[in-house]
This record gives sequence, structure tokens and C-alpha cells, in this order.
Amino acid sequence: MVVFTIRVHLAAFNFMILLSEMPNHSPALVSEVLPGKLSSRLVEMGIFKGAVVEVLFRAPFGGPIAVDLGSSVVSLRMDEAALVQVELRKEAAE
Repeated sequence: MVVFTIRVHLAAFNFMILLSEMPNHSPALVSEVLPGKLSSRLVEMGIFKGAVVEVLFRAPFGGPIAVDLGSSVVSLRMDEAALVQVELRKEAAE
């Protein structure tokens, strides 16, 4: 059995995660709004590709999250936040 070791410098990489999994107080860039029943409603609220978002607060027991959109703050249920894919910088993820 041959084992190869690959070293990758992750400093330049960004992480793609869902808004529902994002840590609090870490700005991120929306990379995609996934298709779903509520995707058009999310775009109407200001959550679209290229928008900067930040999770401000999480309600306990899987409740809604408060998301800062710059000019407004919206509350999203976790199933709604799971439709938004964001790009989180490595520094913010640590």
C-alpha cells in the first residue's frame, strides 16, 4: 500500500457553508440562494448573490436567527437560512 501526503496551504481558501451553520458575528458573502419555495422571498428581503450578511443572534433550541443585511435586520427560520449558501473567510471560521 502506498500512501501519499498532500500539503495544501489553506490561507487563501474560503469556506462555503449554509447561512444556518454560520457562526455569530462573522461577515460573509452570499454565493447562492438555493432553489426552494422561499428562494424568491429571500431575494425580495435582500438576500441575494453578492450581499454581505452577518448572523447577529440565534434563538435557543433551533429557533430563528437574526441576520444583519447592512441596511436592515431580518429574522429567518433555520429552514429558510438553509437555502442560503455563503462564503466565509478562513479567518472568520477559526
